[in-house]
Amino acid sequence: MKRLILTRLKKEEDRTLGRLLVFSGLDLIANFTTLELPFKNNERGNSSILSAFYYVEPRTSERFKKHLHVVGVPGRDYILIHAGNWPKDTNGCILVGSGFNDIDGDGKIEIMGSRKALNHLTEIITEKAELIIL
Repeated sequence: MKRLILTRLKKEEDRTLGRLLVFSGLDLIANFTTLELPFKNNERGNSSILSAFYYVEPRTSERFKKHLHVVGVPGRDYILIHAGNWPKDTNGCILVGSGFNDIDGDGKIEIMGSRKALNHLTEIITEKAELIIL
């Protein structure tokens, strides 16, 4: 079973930036950037989820195409790992990208290369996997 480890690295007023590492056994096989909302008491639609151990499963929807579903989040449902670059692109889900940059020139860091990064992630994670959020 593959394992994903999300480390939250920088917490700002409107966003949390992190790194998502993907392991197959002891081997690091992929590295992504992440953007989430700040933690606001696990409030539905306005907060990142609790740091904990979860599972992710591949999922497809018309809106997000191929993505990952985070399973077992207390008090929350349909927490996804999907494409997006800015805090406005998430209602509590995890956005995945390939790097950090100030895309819109507002002095705040966003993630870039999100669609390509998500496609790569969903090629790697084709069945249930572990997710640890630190």
